[in-house]
Amino acid sequence: MASNPLSSEQVKKAFSRRLVAVRKAKGLTQHDLSDEFHTSLRTVSQLERGLSEPRLSTILELARSLQVEPNVLVDDLNKEL
Repeated sequence: MASNPLSSEQVKKAFSRRLVAVRKAKGLTQHDLSDEFHTSLRTVSQLERGLSEPRLSTILELARSLQVEPNVLVDDLNKEL
């Protein structure tokens, strides 16, 4: 049975949890990630607090920065809720 699609707020919340988990598993601080991602610490913080819904380009660049496949950041986000 197919599950209901996630709302925008649920996507932001689930993605933020996944991003934090992957970043910490890689032993990186928010500052480390912002340097590797070539963005501000504020942007990383907003993504990790679920205040910003990432665009596809953002997901791809974050995956590159974290040295993971993009699907690691987005597959089964409903499990994060």
